[in-house]
Order: sequence, then C-alpha cells, then structure tokens
Amino acid sequence: MMITEAHRLDLERFALHVNSDTTPLLLLDDLLKESGIERLLELTTELSGAQTEAVAASVYMRRHGFFMAGLFLSISKHQIMWDRGVDEVGLFLKEGLIHYAIPETARHPVGNREEALRSVLDQWGHPFVEALSKRAKISKWILWENVWGYVIWMYANLDSPHKDADLNLLLQDASWKPAMRRSPFQRYLQDASVEEASQHYKRTTCCLYKELPGTDMCPYCPFKN
Repeated sequence: MMITEAHRLDLERFALHVNSDTTPLLLLDDLLKESGIERLLELTTELSGAQTEAVAASVYMRRHGFFMAGLFLSISKHQIMWDRGVDEVGLFLKEGLIHYAIPETARHPVGNREEALRSVLDQWGHPFVEALSKRAKISKWILWENVWGYVIWMYANLDSPHKDADLNLLLQDASWKPAMRRSPFQRYLQDASVEEASQHYKRTTCCLYKELPGTDMCPYCPFKN
C-alpha cells in the first residue's frame, strides 16, 4: 500500500519528505562521523550565524527534534513507523532550512507501540544526541529539551486516540533505558501535567538561541523574567 496523501502532507509539515529526488547535502549517518558532524556544524553556522559549535549544535537539534516529532506523529496518527538505516535518510536545504528525505521502503505498520516509539529514540535520537554533545561540548539535557519542545507541541495538537498512551510511554523511564536512567521528557514537566506544560510552556534549560546574532531570549527561556 502506498503512503496516503494525508500522511505525506503530515510528514512534510515536519520537514520529512518521502521519496524526495533532491540530492542530499549529507546523509544522516554522516552525523555519526567526525567529518560529518563538522560539515553539519559548518552548515548550521552558515545558516544561523552561530558563534560556537555548542550554539550550532543546539540550533541543529531544534531541527532534528522537529523531524523526530514527525516520526512520533506517524506512529500515533497513521500507525506507520519508519524503521530503516540512517544511511538512507538525506539532509537537504529548502528555503534556508534543513529538511529530511527518506525512502518509502522504510515504512512499516506499527505492531508493538512501545517498540515503535522506542525505535525513534534508539535509531534517531540517542546516537545523534551523544555525537553532538561530545563534539560540541553541550549538555545532552539541552539537546533533548530541543526535541521535547516539538514533541509536546505535536501531541498537544494531535487528533489521535493513541496520543495519550503514546506520550505516556515516552514519559516512562523504562522507554529510555539503557541509554538513559530517567526519561528527560518526564524531568522537563517539572511535576506539571502534560496539559499544564503544553499550555504554559517553559524550558528548564536554555537552548542558546539568544546567543545568535541579533536575537533575544525565547519567550519560554528559563532565564526570562
């Protein structure tokens, strides 16, 4: 069965394009190599004006978090997971922003929901957070909160009978082990409910966006009075 037009459009809203014929600038697995990370940080610096690698890494991870939120949406709304080697996902530019291209052959129907959600963390999350954190000397908590901001926004606006159960799985510590002892998503809630956190969103870490030329603190910055 071919991907539906509605599913395709949902993914494109999260910068994920199926069967794009655009020549990629990088493959996703390049980001797990020193040379690839260097190229990515150079590209992000060129696009954003970031003055340090830490800022560039955070800026990129905001985009990567958008991509991951799209993968979670695909699972919760369309019952489709994207389970393929990262070497088949390409990064390309569209209107000055990084977008992602993935082959339709990577799609699979969701069987076990917990395994599907964990596959996003294990394949598309942990390896890239680890690599960027190590290279750019930036806290993993900052990078994961860049993902969380888009994830909570996506689920808050999602029309799906599975969204509450799926989000609850991502808040469980077990879903993050053995890579992490605790769910950072749960930590970011700061004892608030998901509804409260989504309606009155505030970060616990600074994403460093304020370090970009000509920018100020985000409205949800923890340092903002």
